[in-house]
Amino acid sequence: MEFNEKGLPVSHQASHYFSRGKESTRFSQINVDTLCFPCHNYWGGEGREEYKSFKIKQLGQEGFERLRALSEMFVKKDRKLAYIISKKLLENL
Repeated sequence: MEFNEKGLPVSHQASHYFSRGKESTRFSQINVDTLCFPCHNYWGGEGREEYKSFKIKQLGQEGFERLRALSEMFVKKDRKLAYIISKKLLENL
């Protein structure tokens, strides 16, 4: 297994339960999970119901429903704000 400069595996990917195309949840911390490539591929395809079960267990039914509602909202892109938030989150690691 290969590791990056911080000692984290490079084989893992960001998996968005609701597509990255949904701007309202694109940068939501509760919409993303770290998965290895095979799991990401499986949960993004034929294992979609298992991914849903995982998210409900992770967030609770109410939290999952809030995330679903958020995913259906229209939000204008604001990359400057997203950059500021991301930078701050990285500083806190």
